[in-house]
Amino acid sequence: MIDDVCEKDLMECDLLVLGAGAGGLGASAVACRSGLDVILAEKEPVVGGTAARSGGVVWVPNTRQAIEAGIDDSREDALTYVRGFAGNCYNELIVNAYLDNGPHAIDFYERETELQFDLQATFPDYYAEANGGIAGGRSLLARDFNGRQLGGDIKKLRGTLPGGSFHGLQIGVADYGYFLTALRSLTSFRYVAREMVNLALDKARNGRSMRLKNGNALVARLVATLRKQQVKIVTSTPARSLIIENGDVKGAVIIFHGKPIAVRARKGVVLATGGFPHDRERVAEVLPEVTQNPYMWRLIPNGNVGDGARLAESAGGYLDTRMKKGSSLVPIIQTEDGEAQTGGFPNFMRHFPGMIAVLANGTRFVNETLSYHGFCLGMQEAGADTAYIIADHRSLRRYGIGRVHPFPVPITRHLRSGELIRGRTLMELGEAAGIDPSALTQTVARFNENARKHVDPDFHRGSTIYAAAYGDPTAPHPNLAPLVKAPFYAMKVHVGSLGTFAGIAINENAQVIDANRRPITGLYAVGNDSASFTGGNYIGAGITLGPALTFGFIAAHHAAGKPVRQTVRSR
Repeated sequence: MIDDVCEKDLMECDLLVLGAGAGGLGASAVACRSGLDVILAEKEPVVGGTAARSGGVVWVPNTRQAIEAGIDDSREDALTYVRGFAGNCYNELIVNAYLDNGPHAIDFYERETELQFDLQATFPDYYAEANGGIAGGRSLLARDFNGRQLGGDIKKLRGTLPGGSFHGLQIGVADYGYFLTALRSLTSFRYVAREMVNLALDKARNGRSMRLKNGNALVARLVATLRKQQVKIVTSTPARSLIIENGDVKGAVIIFHGKPIAVRARKGVVLATGGFPHDRERVAEVLPEVTQNPYMWRLIPNGNVGDGARLAESAGGYLDTRMKKGSSLVPIIQTEDGEAQTGGFPNFMRHFPGMIAVLANGTRFVNETLSYHGFCLGMQEAGADTAYIIADHRSLRRYGIGRVHPFPVPITRHLRSGELIRGRTLMELGEAAGIDPSALTQTVARFNENARKHVDPDFHRGSTIYAAAYGDPTAPHPNLAPLVKAPFYAMKVHVGSLGTFAGIAINENAQVIDANRRPITGLYAVGNDSASFTGGNYIGAGITLGPALTFGFIAAHHAAGKPVRQTVRSR
């Protein structure tokens, strides 16, 4: 059981892991299955980190699943794709380590842990047309998990965000189509009805849904593994300092029940504390452009305050801040109860026909069917942290926006709270939402004229493989339709983040390195604590979780003194 640990159990171990997000859980699971005695210490009262709120997708090229599915891919293509985006941040050793070991890491997790994946053959790279990009097959999704297997520890699992559930039912990536078409397809109706019946039964028996999906499922499966292996997991246990002897890291001082305990770690310490999004001083230094954005870090646990960076620097490590963008970006919506949400409907509503995005001046500013990261880059390049999704009545009731779900779910409470804004005309909508009414009317008129011809000469909306994959395949055009059915609606979206790309510099073994690029013995960094090998580019679904699990796998093997396989299987 989590926290079923006493002080004497924490005095020494083989590997001490700080942080219970995807990277820390993954490293712990691999280490214990490799024969190491592991202690996992989490600062917050729950486990899962940002990963528990995520889509649970990992980006790993050339996996067994992809090969068996006949995906046309190669290591060379994947390398070309990464190198093209990493630019000046390209590190051949680290990229090779990732591409070579990623498939083996997935095999190990599936063979040795409870973690299981399903290939997402239709998830394209976010820039699939770029050199080395492909139309699908590099992303895998964590398989659904029955929360009952965690017993009482399910209370220690971080919950999902509002956008990741429907009245308490977690909605998986594969579920969206069913929910969007529940009143237009008998198959979808039956699926949704069955899910809602199961939800009602779960709530009656357990007070909540027990069908865990997405990042919640990924985290729960790793926690289930650690429970079976009787790994010592403690929450509300932050790290104060590292134990350093002759330049080598030998453990750390953690705060357990308010008391400092020196933990001796024979094989080393893994930093997996989630990056530095809530470290105001460091953010102001590394990401000054977002310091005035109150929404930027709303999705990320408050405990992610850069503990890993601080500890690494105390041992001689440093932060690599050369990234094109220091954090991964995603549009977020502030709901009427003050929460922030993304994922699902708020993430992909921009792709649907009958919706556009405008700034307060009433003009479009970006191709709405770019990835969430690309969309927010467009917002920032336009000098804005806030934009508006505009929809006509038909598209709103067909697709929904944010927590405004499709018909027949009522929208009245969202209108009352101001989360959703409505106008009988575009002029009235603009006045109600604070958007230039005349410019909005002109923008929609121009968009409509072109949308009727299924073209967008201004921003080329719907022209990419990625756009088509996340549009409506049942519509005349998956991404383009005029906004004509009154009334009209608007919802604010803000630039937010899923985590930091800038991070601790590591080598191909996930070891923290010093300014001379020498490894610091006994110290590793994984997940958002470590620097992104893509150079601050978001190139595919799962580009943060994939490296978190892979370098957790690499770090655990290196600490255990066991070589990781350095060859990729071929067809």
